[in-house]
Amino acid sequence: MSRVKIFLAVAAASLVVPDLVHAGFVYMQDWEAGTGGWTAKTGSVERVEVSGAPSGTWVQQINHNNVDGYYFYSPFISVTPGQTYEISAWINWVGGGCPFLGVYRYDYNHHLLGKDWLIGAPTSNPPGIVTIVPMVDGWHQYSAQLVMPAGTSYIKLVDKVWGYGKSWYGKPGSDLSYFDNHAVALVPLPAAIVMGGIGVVFSQIARRRLVR
Repeated sequence: MSRVKIFLAVAAASLVVPDLVHAGFVYMQDWEAGTGGWTAKTGSVERVEVSGAPSGTWVQQINHNNVDGYYFYSPFISVTPGQTYEISAWINWVGGGCPFLGVYRYDYNHHLLGKDWLIGAPTSNPPGIVTIVPMVDGWHQYSAQLVMPAGTSYIKLVDKVWGYGKSWYGKPGSDLSYFDNHAVALVPLPAAIVMGGIGVVFSQIARRRLVR
């Protein structure tokens, strides 16, 4: 194994811990009180009541594929360039295309700077996935971290369903995924690994909630 591979393996292993110590949450959407200002590129944001949700009973439902133009966005979230943030959500992938979660980055004037898909399918299209959503059932929490590049003043969380019928990665059945507890948390900067100008720290499934 090369030195680079050893370094990445050790770094990744050191980050997979039961609970990350956060400096504090800067954003949380639990869907209990409404859609929280989320918007849709196509259609509308769907909030539904389900049993067995990670917290409460209300969650976001996505049952349309983004190939047809379906993306869903949080409100603007203020961030600080150079700081490390953890992006996370609980996801229940029921069927069809793979659920994705990422961020769109904006400058002070709300001009779009770039897009980072952080959680989703093991594919290079779209690029940048660092935490893979495996083809498993039930609710699971997924997270990824990144250092905000220079010039970034705001982000929006963006989620979607993509794949099955349009690619090789998907589950049987119609497109259906549930999301809950979208969160952005500030974490210590030394925890970051800087790659290609954007610091990304990655982990696989952070925690699992057993649904009985």
